[in-house]
Amino acid sequence: MAWKIYCLEGEWFDTPNNSAVRDLLAVLTRNDRVQSIQRDVETPDDLIQYLNRWTHRRYRDFRIGYLAFHGHPGRLRFCRAQVPIGTIAEQARGSCKDKIVFFGSCSVAADRHELARFKKHSGASAVCGYTREADWTPSAAFDVLLLHALAYYKSVPKAERWVRKTAEGLCDHVGFAVL
Repeated sequence: MAWKIYCLEGEWFDTPNNSAVRDLLAVLTRNDRVQSIQRDVETPDDLIQYLNRWTHRRYRDFRIGYLAFHGHPGRLRFCRAQVPIGTIAEQARGSCKDKIVFFGSCSVAADRHELARFKKHSGASAVCGYTREADWTPSAAFDVLLLHALAYYKSVPKAERWVRKTAEGLCDHVGFAVL
């Protein structure tokens, strides 16, 4: 059985229905039987609340966190704010214990210090994301491949090897990084 995905999605100011990833998750569910839930996040407080909910027993099989937001190095972008990911983790301390967090957000992983801070304070077993700005379609393709690999390999090193071998060009395009 594949691991499940807990998706928290920020606002996309240029998307009419506001969900840019719901269809990606549907592809994984329909074709690979990877279950997921998706929640819309408008504010940093919403994100912290949902991260804290992830600790509830009913989400124990949701081992992969997919945080899909606009991003900048080490920061997530909300409507009126950019918040360091380490600050978010400090406020939601331990919420990702023994889970994998994937920032499907441009450039967030470019700031290794913030990435390490997030991992430390959240308790995540692994944190990964993009170090570069990426166009939506190639990054969406990469997201599907990575989430598929994480769900089925149930091991970050194995999933990373597979995705780097399978999609080397996309890894380079998004600047994929794992910590």
